[in-house]
Amino acid sequence: MKYYSLNGLWDYRIGNGSFESVSVPFSRLPVGHSECSRTFDLPCKAKNIRLHFDGITYQGRVTLNGKYLGQMLPYSEYSFDISDTVLPTGNRLMVELEDISPAFGPTEGWENFGGIIRNVGLRITDTSCIEDVFFTSRLTDNYTSAEVTVNTQASELGDTLFEITVLDANVPVLAYTQGHGEPVTRTLSNIKLWSPDSPYLYTLRVRLLSGDAELDVYECKIGFKELSCDRHRFLLNGKPLFLKGLCKHEMVGDSGHCPSYEQIESDMKLIKSMGCNFVRLVHYPHCKETLEIADRLGLMVSEEPGLWWSDTSDAEVAEGSLEVLKRTIIRDRNHVSVAFWLCFNECKFTEKFLIDSAETCRRYDPTRPVSGANCMSDEDTLVYYNKCGFDFYTMHPYAPTPQRGTDSARVLHDKPLLFTEWGGYFVYNNPHLLTDFMTEMNRLYIQNSDEGALAGAFFWFFAELNDFNRGEPACTDGVLHEG
Repeated sequence: MKYYSLNGLWDYRIGNGSFESVSVPFSRLPVGHSECSRTFDLPCKAKNIRLHFDGITYQGRVTLNGKYLGQMLPYSEYSFDISDTVLPTGNRLMVELEDISPAFGPTEGWENFGGIIRNVGLRITDTSCIEDVFFTSRLTDNYTSAEVTVNTQASELGDTLFEITVLDANVPVLAYTQGHGEPVTRTLSNIKLWSPDSPYLYTLRVRLLSGDAELDVYECKIGFKELSCDRHRFLLNGKPLFLKGLCKHEMVGDSGHCPSYEQIESDMKLIKSMGCNFVRLVHYPHCKETLEIADRLGLMVSEEPGLWWSDTSDAEVAEGSLEVLKRTIIRDRNHVSVAFWLCFNECKFTEKFLIDSAETCRRYDPTRPVSGANCMSDEDTLVYYNKCGFDFYTMHPYAPTPQRGTDSARVLHDKPLLFTEWGGYFVYNNPHLLTDFMTEMNRLYIQNSDEGALAGAFFWFFAELNDFNRGEPACTDGVLHEG
């Protein structure tokens, strides 16, 4: 498959205003309705041509040469088959954006930015192509071997096979072929495990073959790790690990959702140097480059669909978030850095949404734990997290003393408890309270009993950022100052 970028200068206008030039990807403060368009020529003749978007905010409507292709939800990858619509020259591509009106999308929880925030391009092939690869492994023999399974899908079946190879420093250590249908499981011995202390990566290569001819190839970095839930703790590769982390948005300065690779890498390296082993990517899917950096640096991450105090009884909100969650899992489930999925952040719940969100995660990735970032009462948490089958509890113990967190640890003791947020404006410029919180969290982890235990904690927030969407006490003069 060949990829041709459609990034660069596009025509852009707000409402029915005059057109100006904008460089895609771009991210701007919300304007309501806007239009982005460009003309392109087809770079080559081909049988199968797909138009691919890595992400927009917050709702998009796509047309090509006047033909409607479909809608897009925020942050997610979308691919449209344009084989019968595209012309050799003079193709007119139009994306209409809505960044204020959608029920699911903009939120007062953080600064909002509309735009085509990620790459746009054409994926072109004359043959059948690989449509999906899902790598899973089960660690065995006291974490020295792995049972490897690779689920594969192709656009056309025919007389084709998948050749699957795992490489260690460019040297094949496992190679086999499989057909379509049920995947084959193979054992790889003497594996090197991935962990924050030793983020060892292999390469997975999948070739789609017809006889000796290569029709398509897919490559990604993989690692071997197992994160499981003990009664009170998380186990990484069979050993207890306290999750020490920070919460991080995908915004740097005025760049909106378009930070550069260098900015993302710099932030992640700084977080790693602070002694963290985890980054909670709040509160929406970040760009896929962030996951690649986390794999390489040895930082575990979690992802969520873009909810903040949202009312999940609203069908548009619930259905939109489940769709984004599904697309995020499919995009990122091969990344070893992903520790678990979070279905929401601080929402108004329906029992149906909790059950549906857990089921969505397990349908598209049955290998990882599932939960949600939560600030409901301990009693409701106990009831509803067990009804929907979440694997661990969460809590946000914002308070003027550590007592709220201590109480949660006493009630929520039959599964690991994770503070997916703590700190905030209560501890801002208050080193004594900050120390009290850390001392109590350490005590709970060491205590490790039904009287109170803690499996990890993520500080709110990583670094100051622009936020004119909220006021005091969290934000002052347009700055979230809780970093």
